[in-house]
Amino acid sequence: RALIGRIKKEMLFLEDIKNRFESIENIFEIGAHVGMDVPKMLEAWPDAQVYAFEADPHNYEACYKNIGNNKNTHLYNVAVTDYTGTVSFNRFFDVESVPHEELDKGMNFQYTGQGSVMGLGVGMKELFRVKETVQKLDVPCTSLVDFCSANNIPSIDALFMDVQGAEQNVLNGCSNMLRNTKAVVFEWSTNILLYEGETDFLNIKQFLEDLGFYEHSREYQLQGISGDSLFLRK
Repeated sequence: RALIGRIKKEMLFLEDIKNRFESIENIFEIGAHVGMDVPKMLEAWPDAQVYAFEADPHNYEACYKNIGNNKNTHLYNVAVTDYTGTVSFNRFFDVESVPHEELDKGMNFQYTGQGSVMGLGVGMKELFRVKETVQKLDVPCTSLVDFCSANNIPSIDALFMDVQGAEQNVLNGCSNMLRNTKAVVFEWSTNILLYEGETDFLNIKQFLEDLGFYEHSREYQLQGISGDSLFLRK
């Protein structure tokens, strides 16, 4: 899911957002993995500030190497959810066996990009044949409303999420701020949910529509069971 979706999603949807919104000030990248999307965001909006979050410490090290020195990028080894504190993060593969030099080149996404604060669901077990959680880590977490309040950030202008089933949790943690957000991009599942406790896409779609968004673009994966969508402010 992470391997198939991310490259198509960012290449396609960034152009759509740029055509609609020439200026974007604060971009939030939740689930930054190894940071390969951030340069494309800054290419589209050179003056923007990018706040990138990666929960897995292994991925974070590669992410920091790739984008940590960019003056417009603020990188955090923190999970994003609907509260601030500590959360259990699940690794479903032995990511420590993947060398950082491979991550730097965008290799082995299928192993390092599927960790989640959510547990294994039917989809992960039956479609991806993942039978168990390899490791549980306690990692710091934050809601976006708490983060923005603590750091005096007035707006979430664009929100990109690749959070492996925790999309609704992220949205719940900043729902009031989303009323002024211009664009939301996220990966989703429907019918066969990949992660335990994951919110079905149709419910997330309704949630965003109630906040004044409409679905502008969609890219399907796994024969329509999962996909990527771009929602824009009406």
